Amino acid sequence: MDSGIILYPVREGELMLVEHHSLSVILVDDHPVVRQGTREILEESGDVVVIGEASNAKDAYELLQESQPDIMVLDVRLPGENGIEFSRKLSKEFPKMKLLILSAYGDSDYLRSALSAGVSGYLLKSAPDEEIVNAVYALRSGAVVVDRSLAMGLREGTDELTPEPSVQPSTLSDREMEVVKMVVEGLPNKEIAGRLEISRRTVETHIRHIFDKLGVNSRTKLSVLAMERGLVSSQISADIAPPGE
Repeated sequence: MDSGIILYPVREGELMLVEHHSLSVILVDDHPVVRQGTREILEESGDVVVIGEASNAKDAYELLQESQPDIMVLDVRLPGENGIEFSRKLSKEFPKMKLLILSAYGDSDYLRSALSAGVSGYLLKSAPDEEIVNAVYALRSGAVVVDRSLAMGLREGTDELTPEPSVQPSTLSDREMEVVKMVVEGLPNKEIAGRLEISRRTVETHIRHIFDKLGVNSRTKLSVLAMERGLVSSQISADIAPPGE
């Protein structure tokens, strides 16, 4: 597209130029009606702009060579490379881009695989419009968003993503519990330090101790474990909402 020119509506395989302050999204789903519906839900929030659409992983990857959005919303079942394997590749190549799976498959095995692949959110297509919009804003803030029923399903069977910790969550101190809750909310270390009135180095030390106690090695795994064991709510925080709400 020529610089400064916006063609709307954006067709599949094209990118829209957006202002810097807008939250940009690329949709990947092989059903045009689903992409259209998701676009309308997101753009009605007022600050989200869908800059591109694709029906498969190959076309979506080509869009990323031109511009990387803040968030990619994609389905699990895609023609060719599936959404989970595609997410695995994207999380390594575009680590700053957040990935939200929006799927019709409510199976905790899909959730486990998706989180292992590096996605930050997994919701069902049946989720209310407001929940989908809030999820996008939550991801931008750094939070991990997981459907409650699927998060609870991780308790069943062997959980390869969050193995049984050698030390139970009850061994966490009150301060460590505060840090866990803020990590799940997606707050960066600097903001956690400010809220708790401690140094960033102290926050890093707390997080390192929490990782060791719970047997995890990333914020995503910590967030899933915290929701799975009821340490925090698995619902999206009510504080994370579109501007003006």
